[in-house]
Amino acid sequence: MNLGTFKLYKAIIVSFSLSSTLLFAQNTQTMKNNETSSKVSTIVDKKGNVDSKNLDEFGFDLIKKGDDNNNTLLIVGAIQGDEPGGFMVASLLSTHYQIEKGSVWIVPNLNFYSIIKSGRAPFGDMNRKFADLPINDPEYNIVERIKEYIVDPSVKLIVNLHDGSGYYRPM
Repeated sequence: MNLGTFKLYKAIIVSFSLSSTLLFAQNTQTMKNNETSSKVSTIVDKKGNVDSKNLDEFGFDLIKKGDDNNNTLLIVGAIQGDEPGGFMVASLLSTHYQIEKGSVWIVPNLNFYSIIKSGRAPFGDMNRKFADLPINDPEYNIVERIKEYIVDPSVKLIVNLHDGSGYYRPM
């Protein structure tokens, strides 16, 4: 294990131990709080209908680090917005670590709308949407886009970051 690999593992372990949100994965389209509120309200109308075109505005970021080669690690955070450890680790890796060897692609905010809502599954559990998803699902475009990266021939390993709760019991 080289030093760069050790640093990556150390970042993941340390970041999972954080108990509060220190760093928040932000969409590249920086939005003020009132802008975010108005955009969120346009996704679901008063009748509860979902406009997936507006949901696409909350698309995820892909950050490529290291050497562009045929040996890529894909790290995905925030498939569920109520698991801050997942998107915090991905954010820390994308902003505070330099890749010394190889290629790392980081998606810190896969389900960005779920992060904003601080909810597990505003439109159903995204974890369950990869095998079979109807085209009218509000998250169809997001899932199809991440699937393109997952099946990319240069991607050799995928890490889907989650955050557990209810397991740590201090003495």
